[in-house]
Amino acid sequence: MIWPLPPALLGAAGTTTATWASDATPAVPAAASGLFTLNFNDGVGCAGHNQGQAVSSATFDGTGKSKLTLTLKNWFDGRPENGVDVRIIKASADGFATVPGSEPLDNTADQQIWQPVLVEQKAMAGKHFQVRLRFDNVTVQPKPGCLGWFVDDLSISGE
Repeated sequence: MIWPLPPALLGAAGTTTATWASDATPAVPAAASGLFTLNFNDGVGCAGHNQGQAVSSATFDGTGKSKLTLTLKNWFDGRPENGVDVRIIKASADGFATVPGSEPLDNTADQQIWQPVLVEQKAMAGKHFQVRLRFDNVTVQPKPGCLGWFVDDLSISGE
C-alpha cells in the first residue's frame, strides 16, 4: 500500500511536531508484520501539537463487489478518554469532498497491544475509493510519554 505522506509540521521554535510516517520509530513492540508500520508520532512520542492531520491511501477498486470490509491492525498509546487523541478511519469515492461514513476508534479499549479493527465499507461497494486515517489531538495536550498511533496490515476484502 502506498500512502502519500503529508509534510512534517513545524511547531514552536521550528521543532518538528507529530506527523504521519512509514518507519520503525519510535520503537514499539514488533510490527504486526514486516519491519515497519504506518504511524503517527514525532519520532520520539506523541507530541500533540496537531489538529486533525490525515493521511490518505492510494485508490482501492471496489467495482464488482457488493460487500467490502476494511481490516487493519492497530496499536495505540495515547490519552484513554474518548473525544481526545481521536483516531478516525474514513472512506470516500470522491476525494473526500463527501464522506459517507467514518469510524472513530475507541480510546477506552486496551492500549499498547496490537488489536484488529474491522470496518464495513458498504457505501464503497461498486466504486473506486480511498481510505483516510486521521489523528486529532483535540485538546493539544498529549499524554506524557505516549508513543502514538501505529497501523499495520491494512487490507480491503470484498465479495
